[in-house]
Amino acid sequence: HGFDRGAWTVTALAEALRGRRADLKTADAPGARDAWAGLATRDHMEELGPFLARLEEDDRYLHDWSLPARAPDLLGRLRRPRWLRRGELLRRCRGDGLSWVDAWPS
Repeated sequence: HGFDRGAWTVTALAEALRGRRADLKTADAPGARDAWAGLATRDHMEELGPFLARLEEDDRYLHDWSLPARAPDLLGRLRRPRWLRRGELLRRCRGDGLSWVDAWPS
């Protein structure tokens, strides 16, 4: 069973990720020690349900959070584009010594 089209709404994702935690990023600290892609950690282990519920009011980001590692039950319920299910992006990256490819989709 996949989610219906409404599953990608902020409300549905906030409910599905309730109780899960993640480091939230911000773009206002690009010189921080952990900065990557212009984002740095602002808050450690913030609960995702409340964060997503107030997403429009928040200037933080959930960035590069691995679904297979952190929410494998959710991964099986989301409908993904066919090209992503076939692993097109991963096929292009394998063999390049990229350790992060097994974390996709994130």
